[in-house]
Amino acid sequence: MTVERTPSGSLATTRSLELTAAGHRPRDRSTPAVLAYLDSMAGSFRAGGLSADLTHHVMHAMGSRLLGFSQELFDTSGPSGPPEPAPAARYPHIAELAATTAHDKGSTVGGGCDDQFEFEFALDLLLDGFERLRGQAAEAASAAADPYGASSLPAAGGDRSGSPRMTRPAQLPSDLPVFAGRAAEGAWLSAASGTPGPAGIVPVIVIGGAPGVGKTTFAVHHAHRIASSFPDGQLFVNLCGFHPHASAVEPGDALHGFLTALGVPAQHIPEDTAGRSALFRSLLADRKVLLVLDNARDEQHVRPLLPAGDGCLTLVTSRNQRPGLIATEGARPLPLPLPSQAEAYETLARRLGAERLDAEPAAAADIIRLCGRLPLALAVVAARVVLEPAFPLHAIADDLRHAHGGLDAFTGFDTDSDVRTVSWSYRSLDDPVARLFRLLALHPGPHITAPAAAALTGLPLAGTRRILSGLTRACLVEQPRPGLFTLHDLLRGYATELAHHHDDADTRHRAIHRVLDHYMFTAYEANRLFKQDYLPELDLGSPSPGIIPENLATVEQADRWLTAEHRVLTGLLQTAVSQELDHHTTGLAWSLKEYLNRQEYWPEAITALTPALEVARRRGNRLEEGRCMRHLGSIHGYLGHQKQSLHHLRRATISLEEIGAVGEQARAHYATACALFLFGRIHDAVESSERGLALSRAAGDELWLAECLIELAWFHSNLGHLERSLVYSEEGLALLQRLEAPWQQAQGWAVLGYNYRLLGRYEDSVATYRRAMEAFEALGDHRNAVGALMRRGDTRLAMGDTKAARADWARALDSAEQQALSYSAQQVRDRLTALDMETDPAPVLPERAAGAHRIPAPAVGDGVG
Repeated sequence: MTVERTPSGSLATTRSLELTAAGHRPRDRSTPAVLAYLDSMAGSFRAGGLSADLTHHVMHAMGSRLLGFSQELFDTSGPSGPPEPAPAARYPHIAELAATTAHDKGSTVGGGCDDQFEFEFALDLLLDGFERLRGQAAEAASAAADPYGASSLPAAGGDRSGSPRMTRPAQLPSDLPVFAGRAAEGAWLSAASGTPGPAGIVPVIVIGGAPGVGKTTFAVHHAHRIASSFPDGQLFVNLCGFHPHASAVEPGDALHGFLTALGVPAQHIPEDTAGRSALFRSLLADRKVLLVLDNARDEQHVRPLLPAGDGCLTLVTSRNQRPGLIATEGARPLPLPLPSQAEAYETLARRLGAERLDAEPAAAADIIRLCGRLPLALAVVAARVVLEPAFPLHAIADDLRHAHGGLDAFTGFDTDSDVRTVSWSYRSLDDPVARLFRLLALHPGPHITAPAAAALTGLPLAGTRRILSGLTRACLVEQPRPGLFTLHDLLRGYATELAHHHDDADTRHRAIHRVLDHYMFTAYEANRLFKQDYLPELDLGSPSPGIIPENLATVEQADRWLTAEHRVLTGLLQTAVSQELDHHTTGLAWSLKEYLNRQEYWPEAITALTPALEVARRRGNRLEEGRCMRHLGSIHGYLGHQKQSLHHLRRATISLEEIGAVGEQARAHYATACALFLFGRIHDAVESSERGLALSRAAGDELWLAECLIELAWFHSNLGHLERSLVYSEEGLALLQRLEAPWQQAQGWAVLGYNYRLLGRYEDSVATYRRAMEAFEALGDHRNAVGALMRRGDTRLAMGDTKAARADWARALDSAEQQALSYSAQQVRDRLTALDMETDPAPVLPERAAGAHRIPAPAVGDGVG
């Protein structure tokens, strides 16, 4: 064997040398064969390319070991008489080393070596052969005694008649008898454990996940399932990498336990971790053993415990991701997500009995929801139910509900069954990472982006990304999609406790203010890109220092951002309302209004605008009060709440008249006309719209003048005044084209297409509807795009082309369902149903909100009128 000089610390070269040494081990395990192998290795080190200083210390260390072995091998005091010593001529390097070392036993092994890493590695290369020699010496001294234990391993993977005999360990903890779920992960693990890795790579699977997600339970359960595939035994150790009281188990101590379990006598276990690791690898080199390394702290905690034989499988559980093991050891990650709703139900059913859950299904569902489907929380609550059999499930659910997101209701019966075991992970975090974890509790979720997290912390974006990566590696946050980070509800509860304990009220207030600024100014920019009711009079001021809103340059970007963040924005609006942050309450409500209207989230729009109305009244801002009431009146109109709608619009008109806001009065009359039309009062609608038209002319507001013209064209079409409708349409569209108002132009084309249909100009109608539809799609207005496509289908039906009408309606329905436009989808379904029933699918005009979109209307005087 030739050993090449390599740079210190080169992992790839180290593995190459080790495998080379292993490949030259003698198949004949008799004492002469092993002595010849060691003599060859010693000669290679002396003749190889290692430095002279390193060679001297390696030779000296080998000689020290061989001196002890030679005393055992050639001890003349044995009962059977002295065996014939090995001739010096046959093993010259061993003889020389042993003789040299006998004269210099006081030297310090390894002392003065400039390359401690290579020195220790050289010793590791020889350790396997030394231990084999020691075992054979013991067998020669007493054939009746087995120094490695009476219970020996069966032959696995070939004849091992000449190898030491080992105890077969079976260290797996007991399996959880009520284990449930994880079928997909279990199937993956079973398949992975039966798939050999690349040559020389030992299969290692790292099971990761958030605290309490059931990593250890899963690993032990599936280790039992696959244990029969590893006939040479199973080894288990809890490394206590994350524990509130116990210190982490050092790799050397874990190896001592493993070697003892494998039958190695205590006096034969090396003192140092490297020696123990080398002996451990040697013993498992060609055996099939399953290892479970539970609760690992980091890569350094694991590497010395990994076997070298590719017949072994190692399962590592850790709260932290282990990218180092994946990169250098070829490990495969198996992240454990939260169990599904069905798996969580099965978990409770296994522990409590399906009959009890079936008796109170609503309470069972509440318990699962309040536990956040976290297995540890479910186990703690199930244990409480078992201990209190007289308590109904709904009483337990009420207790969890009253905990208000805290963890007191999930306190376990010992440290291992307490949901606050998350503290073990938190304590391992660096200060900036721990601070962000606490501040995330101030964000309502359900997710946060890196720019928003930067606003929350007040740190630069690049640094915040690194901190989020630290939380992700610690499995305290998840990243379900690139750029989106989530925090489990129970972890949020723990973070809330920490934030109130570690961060004072002023710190928390500044963080909330920063993150509200980030979202409010970004949402306002998105709303401005949409069209429509951009109000330069709404002065939001400037963002907090260091807060940079996200850059949204196109309608598509604005639509995508608002779609992704709309639940976050509504949660933040509630935060602003609860903390009486009036500026952010008004800004977020106005910034959300247009998006909620386009998506037909009308009840949610009422919820958003109502606190903005209250802020305006509290501050005596009559202009904002009038605007809020105008929009609330319009939304109630879409929902069919006639009394509430007209009450708000009437109050808005009066308020705006009292302060002399002529332009705003015109808009209020426009909105009132729309509502009256929806309630079937078309003549009243015309009167109100004409009043708005006159006020727009008086105010010199050309945009609203054009909008009133388009509105009047729509009303007159529905009254059968088709020529008059054409006049209004042409005048309005010409003005909108000059004003470069694309959204309003698209509305005008939609009205013109309807008018063309009634005039029998079907081809013009189809072409105009297509033009409107394409414009709405380009502007991100999915609701009106669906409406234009649906009404183009009406035109095709009027032409007698039923097939084309059905195709347009089917496409409109698909688009409405994709965009979750439930009201528009129902309008299209009604047409398709009528077509299938061979009845007239043409709607009875005017079309109005109906069915599931009717919600109980609030009383007029209930704080919103």
